[in-house]
Amino acid sequence: MRIGILGGTFDPFHQGHLFLARQARRWLLLDQVWLMVARTSPLKQSQNVTSSHHRFAMAAIATRHDPELLVSDWELQREGISYTIETMESLSRRLPDHQFCFLAGGDALQEIHSWRDCDRLLREHCFVFVPRPGVELDWNSLGTAALTETIREPATNRLPALQGGRSYLLPLSPPVVSSSQIRRLLRSGSVPSEQQLPHSVHRYIRKHRLYEKNQTHSR
Repeated sequence: MRIGILGGTFDPFHQGHLFLARQARRWLLLDQVWLMVARTSPLKQSQNVTSSHHRFAMAAIATRHDPELLVSDWELQREGISYTIETMESLSRRLPDHQFCFLAGGDALQEIHSWRDCDRLLREHCFVFVPRPGVELDWNSLGTAALTETIREPATNRLPALQGGRSYLLPLSPPVVSSSQIRRLLRSGSVPSEQQLPHSVHRYIRKHRLYEKNQTHSR
């Protein structure tokens, strides 16, 4: 099977995540996309993060009508920080008959030089990046030669290969939305639009009183 891995804290899961998962699956002809809920992101260790139970539930609710999108607790079952290199190596080792690619937004592309074992990640695993709308990527500032050597746009007339050392930049236009933006809206008493947050996720947030004003966001 051809599997896309979309990792993140999903705090909360929003339309940008849903767009990336759906479009990458169709564009790359993936059999499934696994939404990998992180226990602790190495980039967010100092932040208060909503409990994994709620973050997993929000992703599951948002994707319940998409059988090709599966919410995974793979990283939640492991102790400590969720490093992408460890997740990808573990998946490849335990499921050798599957082909995997890691899906990420343009913000990850700008930060990937700081990820653990970045060069080995790009050399041994497949990555798929989707740039943020209106954000120009400065390839000279990315800080890793391996990345600029492997980025290429997939050919539309053949099945894109999912193999180590192959990275793609997808020419998509995702919605301009972020989890931090949604949290700010909710804390101010505003209601995010359907284009930002699925109604089903908003109902869950209201039911469990997540992201309320004067509330720490680790419940």
